[in-house]
Amino acid sequence: MKPSHRIPSVVAIILAAGHSRRMGGDDKLLKTIHGIPLIRRVLMAALGSHCCDTSLVLQPGQDRRTRSISDLPVRLIFSMRAASGMATSLASGITAQPVHHQAAGALILLADMPDIDSTDIDRLLRGFVPGRIVAATCNGKLGHPVILPQELWPAACQLNGDVGARSLLQHNPDLLDKVELPFGHAITDLDTPADWEIWQNQDKAVTGSAISGSMN
Repeated sequence: MKPSHRIPSVVAIILAAGHSRRMGGDDKLLKTIHGIPLIRRVLMAALGSHCCDTSLVLQPGQDRRTRSISDLPVRLIFSMRAASGMATSLASGITAQPVHHQAAGALILLADMPDIDSTDIDRLLRGFVPGRIVAATCNGKLGHPVILPQELWPAACQLNGDVGARSLLQHNPDLLDKVELPFGHAITDLDTPADWEIWQNQDKAVTGSAISGSMN
């Protein structure tokens, strides 16, 4: 099915309520990339896209994260039961959306994905058809972001545990459209110190190559 020429109204919901338990005491969302905290970097990608509104889901008490993005035009949503899993954060983000938006879909993005940019998000928006699901992929492998049509929001709010939107994709394969993102953007997230080290080395290699090329 071909997307409409006009991009449907889609809200962005950034899930950032986790505790970074695998980071050895660091808060991964406050670690900086080129001087910018990861959580802010991801939010700026959403704000620079054609999403009509951007929300950030946090747990109460995550004050350092809140301060790091306090100047950005973002709707803050606090999930009281986020510790029970990603599904609760997803439900909190969806149920808090203002009725007046009348959005056709919600773009769900994890806050620990450093490579996602506004261009990636807009690519998914262009591929979104109201009533259908759009998922970012890398070499065919499902990743994030995912756009959930408004028709599936009630089902998303019934999910449990740490499954996120993946089960909705599995149970609705006939509604699923895939959009390939470049490189590993759709599947790169940073959960552990090892993840960070590998990603930073790759980023330095790309940056160094670009500088070398500009000097030739």
